[in-house]
Amino acid sequence: MEVPFWERLLRSADDDAGAGAIAQATHGAVGDVRVRGTFAGFSRDHSTGISAGLKLPTGDFTYRRFDRDTEIGTGSTDLLLGAYHMAPLAPDFQWGWLAAAAWDQPFAFHGDYRPGSELDATLAAFGSGWNVGPLRLAPVLKAVASLRAHDRGADAVPDDTGYWRAFLAPGFDMRAAGLRVAGDALLPVAQHVNGSQLLAPVLFKLHIARSF
Repeated sequence: MEVPFWERLLRSADDDAGAGAIAQATHGAVGDVRVRGTFAGFSRDHSTGISAGLKLPTGDFTYRRFDRDTEIGTGSTDLLLGAYHMAPLAPDFQWGWLAAAAWDQPFAFHGDYRPGSELDATLAAFGSGWNVGPLRLAPVLKAVASLRAHDRGADAVPDDTGYWRAFLAPGFDMRAAGLRVAGDALLPVAQHVNGSQLLAPVLFKLHIARSF
């Protein structure tokens, strides 16, 4: 289960206040919760798996300063499907590789806004790492690609939604006593967005998990 919290800051031109004026809006809230189960019993080493679950409409999608496509929550319930496979790069080699894909398909909606479906694919190489006291630290290098369809509905802006993006993402994976901390810096290699959309020069991701 993933329970995200978003703190979103949006700055834009304020046409009502005159030329050059900037309007700012800040909003923080719990986002859309994702609940997934994974089956990894295809082989003894659990190197191949599939997942399925739901994204729930728990995130706020009513903040008046944001459009529906920039709200923290989408207001939709989504079907989540995924698959992965990992293996060593070579026998007795200290690096392995991982290929994964995930599909997000909205199917139940709130209001007349239907977010586009999305396909994400990842190809990663990871080292066995080093022991630093009780910690195990490993380097990770990923290639990430995403494809998202246009939003639909009267509350959507189809011409300004939808994209494809490709990133190169160096990062790390640190584990100790059931705790896992992983981080990535996603650097855009190629990307295309439909219409006018906001783009970040780099995306940072920090993932914290606890095993029980």
